[in-house]
Amino acid sequence: MSVTDPVDPEATFARRGQTVPFVDFYPSNRPWRMLLPPIYRYLPSRYVDQFFSTGELRLSSIATFRAHKDEARGDTEEGASKVILRGSDRTFAATIYHSEAAYILCGSFILSPSIMRAFDGCDSAIEITNVADFGLEIARHLPGFQRGLSGYCIYSQGSLLMRDIPEKPFPLPSEEQLTEQVLREAAAKAAQEEHFFLKAPKFAAQAEYRLIFAMDDPPSGPLVLHAPRARDFCRKVGPAELTFDPR
Repeated sequence: MSVTDPVDPEATFARRGQTVPFVDFYPSNRPWRMLLPPIYRYLPSRYVDQFFSTGELRLSSIATFRAHKDEARGDTEEGASKVILRGSDRTFAATIYHSEAAYILCGSFILSPSIMRAFDGCDSAIEITNVADFGLEIARHLPGFQRGLSGYCIYSQGSLLMRDIPEKPFPLPSEEQLTEQVLREAAAKAAQEEHFFLKAPKFAAQAEYRLIFAMDDPPSGPLVLHAPRARDFCRKVGPAELTFDPR
């Protein structure tokens, strides 16, 4: 498919899976429903076909991202974030090093042929229609799985997260009691797990969404597994859908 391919008229329609996942909230008898959007995983068509045939897919890791030579996939800053906690009378900063005991699966929350083409060799896509149930099904096939976490990536220069804390007294011990460990624990608490999703601005066009599978031990490398039931929460994106770019 080339950038000059004609746009299929039906490609401009919004296509989705059979069901839409959601979360309901009931505060003070005022119900609120949050619809959970799908995400898209761009792959060469042979891997998309293999997934829908056998449930085979590949999970990556922080170490793999750091070492990857592909400009779109490699990120030498992966695994470390800076957190600044700023109060009315005190400010502190600390670097958090993420645990490497995790597998990661990445996608995009935008269906776009231009995003797909940024990844060398990709010409097809999987729509993960229900991210939570998909992730839980993958977790069933991971011995040593501890917990899962997923969310949108946040693009920040230097992978830096700043949080203003109006609380008094400032949630840190006195200067005399501060240690590097105390600072890092405070930074991790302040980050509220968003540090796992910080990426450099040069990757912002990817509109990344990631699933993180925390494990007992660091993986030795990428993992290929078979999770046939994960297909129940996915849809194969048709070729016509990849002729229209909404951006």
